Amino acid sequence: TLENLKELEFKNQFEIILIDDGSTDQTLEIINNFKLDRLTVLKLQSNCGPSAARNLGLKHARGEYIYFMDADDSIENNTLSLLFNESVSKKFDIIFSDKKRIEKNINQRENNFAFKENKSFNKDQIKNEMLDRLKNPLYLTGLMDLTGRLIKKSIIFDNKIKFREELRYMEDETFMWDLLSHVKNAFYVRNQLYTYNINPNMNTGLSEGLLRGFPLKNFLTIKNQIKISF
Repeated sequence: TLENLKELEFKNQFEIILIDDGSTDQTLEIINNFKLDRLTVLKLQSNCGPSAARNLGLKHARGEYIYFMDADDSIENNTLSLLFNESVSKKFDIIFSDKKRIEKNINQRENNFAFKENKSFNKDQIKNEMLDRLKNPLYLTGLMDLTGRLIKKSIIFDNKIKFREELRYMEDETFMWDLLSHVKNAFYVRNQLYTYNINPNMNTGLSEGLLRGFPLKNFLTIKNQIKISF
């Protein structure tokens, strides 16, 4: 990911905030030796999970937009410039692209896109996307995803939206339910600019979260957030 970020073509000022979530290996040494411009490294003393890590990053973010990216994923060199230019020119609250899903060097989403063409969403259409997700547990692409999108930071901060740190599973989607209830418009770029890399030999955030236990009361937390969002 660090090598990928180093090659970005984006010419505007931007910052990279990397959260070390309580690593016990040589992660920090590797990062410091890489000497990536614009990089800020923040460390949690113990493994607190993705919600705490992202909240810490948000707390220190200074830019006009937020772009969430997982540590083992990558983006195309023109991703930020393309999304930023579209967002600025058309005044969208969220602008997002499609994704590759790479497993064993094969894109499992080759020629597979969330929508047929570039698409804008107004408030009613955003609500319909939320309803589609609510009715269909397999509807995992489109607006409800967290990574791979530019989000106006003001929407997050003005509405005091945070990741729920008691959740290590569905914390990203719960955040998006809250966020989308405040979003007025969005835009989809029909291009696979974000790459989700699957390593079968490593635990995913989902499996790691479930291994730590997921009390039933957490589902009530998620349910209540969905209800509030509508």
